[in-house]
Amino acid sequence: MPIPPPPPQTLIWPHGAPAAGQPQKADFGTHTLSISHHDSHGEAEVHAAGATLMICQSGEADLLYGGNLVNPRRLSPTELRGTTLSNATRIHVSPGDVIHFAPAAPHQWIVAPGQTATFLVVHIIESRPK
Repeated sequence: MPIPPPPPQTLIWPHGAPAAGQPQKADFGTHTLSISHHDSHGEAEVHAAGATLMICQSGEADLLYGGNLVNPRRLSPTELRGTTLSNATRIHVSPGDVIHFAPAAPHQWIVAPGQTATFLVVHIIESRPK
């Protein structure tokens, strides 16, 4: 299988989104850059391999963070998912809000019916499984 070329050293997403035809995610080895669009509740998540920075670009949602995963299951050596979080803190998030999740911080997005939320996401990779 051919090895894909590395991403460019300079990546420009005008107005915070990839141009038509560009991939929605770029992997730079030490971090990834992506767009995450939510139009319904997501599962609760824990990413153990690194920190995540999210910037709300549009829409609104509630964020549950902290607490414990309910019905956890392992997706990979560094990622867990669950149906929801127990004992979590809930805040409302809207455009311009910046959220930083430390490695292994449980979180979940709650989106009201008919609402959407779009985020620019930077995942800082502290270690990759070997």
